Amino acid sequence: MINRCTGRLRTRRAFTLIDVMMTVTIVVFTAILVIPYIGDERRTRLMAASKVLISDLEQAQVMTIARPDEPIIVRFESDGSAYWLARKDEPDTPLMNDLTGEPYRVEFGHGRAGGASGVMAELFDIENDTLAFNAFGGIDTPGDPPRIRLKIDGRAADVRISPSTGTIREVEPDDNE
Repeated sequence: MINRCTGRLRTRRAFTLIDVMMTVTIVVFTAILVIPYIGDERRTRLMAASKVLISDLEQAQVMTIARPDEPIIVRFESDGSAYWLARKDEPDTPLMNDLTGEPYRVEFGHGRAGGASGVMAELFDIENDTLAFNAFGGIDTPGDPPRIRLKIDGRAADVRISPSTGTIREVEPDDNE
């Protein structure tokens, strides 16, 4: 088109298909990077608490299998804020961690469980806030399967332990409990 005032050829500027595709690609790539950080932080904290707890339960289980004459227990604070590994004959004295030289005590929201701040543990079918394994890796005391419910602000995850095999797993809690 020719501009009537100047007599010059006028060109229209517009976005090309390549421009649009590049913009969409950049927006999608940015969303892929950002969306995981926008998720439910409570679920992330529960997962962190669960992974640390399961690791420590398995540690106590393996240590007991390796030395059945010196069984290791997992003892929980009555308020559910912490737990520690101890010898069965000294339940109130945490073991010393060989790697760190510190007591083998875990408090949700601190140290190894730093990503689990605000998480609390509620125990089911665990007597005297103490969980013990036998020489074969199963639960030391017969009865219903022990369960540890990790909770934070209305969300929960259960860690369950098979009494006979000692298999430890995280499951979604039953809503009616």
